[in-house]
This record gives sequence, C-alpha cells and structure tokens, in this order.
Amino acid sequence: THGCINYTHGCINYTHGCINYVTSMNRPAAGGLRELVRHIVQRDVLRASAAKSRGWMVLVLDAAAARVLTPVLGLYDLVEERVTLVESLEKKRQPFPDMTAVYVVAATSESVARVAADWRGPTADPYADAHVFTLDALGDGEMGALREMARKLRALVELRLDFLALEARAFSLDEPRAFRVAPGAARGAALDA
Repeated sequence: THGCINYTHGCINYTHGCINYVTSMNRPAAGGLRELVRHIVQRDVLRASAAKSRGWMVLVLDAAAARVLTPVLGLYDLVEERVTLVESLEKKRQPFPDMTAVYVVAATSESVARVAADWRGPTADPYADAHVFTLDALGDGEMGALREMARKLRALVELRLDFLALEARAFSLDEPRAFRVAPGAARGAALDA
C-alpha cells in the first residue's frame, strides 16, 4: 500500500507501482507529493470556498479526511484561508448560522449521511451555507442523500485524494489488510505466514 508518485505535465501516470511527478520543465517538483496535495486543498477547497463565502468558515472533517489533511496543512495555512474552526463530523457540533461550513469527508454512505443530517430537522440551519468535498467519487445513493440540502449547497466536488501523502515521493493507501490478501486471490482469503 506504499508507493512512489511522479507527476508529468498535469496528469498522473501509473507504471509498475510508481506514479511519476515532474513539472512542465521535466524536473521533480519542489516539495513533491505533499506540496501538491497541499496546493490542491488550498486552491480547490479553501480558496474556492472562500471566494463564494463571506466572512470566516468552519472546516468539518470526518476521520478519513483528517488523516489525509493533517500531514499537509497546518493551523497557519487554515487561518490564512479564513478557517476559524476545525470540527469533527462524528461529534456533536455547535451551530454557527453566520458562518460557511466546508465539509471534507470520505465518499462513504456513513459520512455523507452525517453531512445531510446536519441540514435535516426542525431547527434552523446550522451554517449559512455548505461546500461539500469528498475524498473520492460519490455513488448514486450518496448523491441522493445530499439532495435534501441542495438549497444550501454551494459546491459539491470529488477531490480524488483518498490517500496519505507521507513524504515528497511516498504515499500510503492506508489499507491495513493490504499484505494479508494475495494479489488476484479471492477477497478475504488470507496468506499463510
């Protein structure tokens, strides 16, 4: 589940377990993969949300998103992008009806249901509006779950960042059972040690 990443001219090329990351000048990018993920999150999540919002924002992360973002973003980065508070999706949160919520969550039915549940019920909306970013592609069921909050949804983006950027040229898919199952074997068949 660990690998190396190399990036060439705006696309990711997968060859024999490695992805090559090279700038348009055909030399390794400064900072590598971690810097690339940081740049994507700052540009496509935080700055894009701030451009459509007024005032400060609340960043709401599920456990998977927290694991992806923690190695690449610091508190200073968040404050610079007008994020005043980072909260856990799994915990009960205080409403901030004057602030924008920026959700970054795994594309799972559980996480998406929790996002939708924030906007359901007899009480007032918990935030002024919402920007939802998923780490991977959403299924039809998850898209349907978000339909009820469409009136307050300002953005719905699939980031394709469902991996951990461990170092400049190393990543992890964070799959603990990866080496327990033989490649090509039936799912759930364990290797004998």
